[in-house]
Amino acid sequence: MTLSYSERGEQRGIQSKPKHWRNPLYSTRNYPGYSYLGLVSDIQVFKIVAPDGDIDYWATNDLKMSELQRLQWAEFEWSIEEYHRGLKQCCGVEKAQVRSSRSQRNHIGLAIRAFLRLEMHWFNTGISCYESKLSIVREAVRSYLAAPWLSLSPTA
Repeated sequence: MTLSYSERGEQRGIQSKPKHWRNPLYSTRNYPGYSYLGLVSDIQVFKIVAPDGDIDYWATNDLKMSELQRLQWAEFEWSIEEYHRGLKQCCGVEKAQVRSSRSQRNHIGLAIRAFLRLEMHWFNTGISCYESKLSIVREAVRSYLAAPWLSLSPTA
């Protein structure tokens, strides 16, 4: 589920001013090896000013992009950010302590599969992956506190 534009906090009294500039990053003077690719192009820059004075810039090489299209791309970007956050926080994709490429691929693939299962659970029940993970931990702590099987000796 994608958060709406206003829920993300990006819609803050937007004053968007698209400008057209010559892209200095891809000039043949700075990167002579790329001159045959024709990467010298114009870019359009959107300046987003928040009421609190926070300024964000969006740059694109699509000179016909409107403010509405930019907002749609911002929604897509936010969906991708939510996906990466869920994959890292709920499925532990970065916690694989393996060295072989096959083990890394297996871990990443299974983490993505677990994330998809959590997303399907969310769509079917309305319980997010964060709530699901927390409920599993709560139940484990609750069952241990009901019948502790490990005792620690006092150190004092």
